[in-house]
Amino acid sequence: MFSIFQKQQTREPVALQENDKNIVVDRITQSGMDVVLSLMSATPEIIAQLLTGPILIVFLLICGPGLFSAFVTGFHHMSDKKQAISLVVSIQKELSYYIITVSIINSGFAIVTAVALKISRNGRCKAVGRNGWFT
Repeated sequence: MFSIFQKQQTREPVALQENDKNIVVDRITQSGMDVVLSLMSATPEIIAQLLTGPILIVFLLICGPGLFSAFVTGFHHMSDKKQAISLVVSIQKELSYYIITVSIINSGFAIVTAVALKISRNGRCKAVGRNGWFT
């Protein structure tokens, strides 16, 4: 029951034989190659995701008004057309409020960070350097 408090026997370290060393080295090399292969196999997917956003944005900026007018002309009743236009205008207004709010928050964060860097280290900022912006 109290075997925890008994003196434990120490075992002598066993030296690895040549075959064991090769197995360890092979395993480390294999796991390193697995990482490289998984990164290489994921590269096309990452590139596709990074390019899809800008291409979609450019497409919508160029063709957006034409798509919207074609969408509105698809409605038969004038009340539906007015409702679609007012919906798009309200969405644009809300999005612009959101973008302005995010821009103000980011600007405030940048100013606070700049002031904190200026105050720290007696006015010397290690990240920028002695002759940097904050000296």
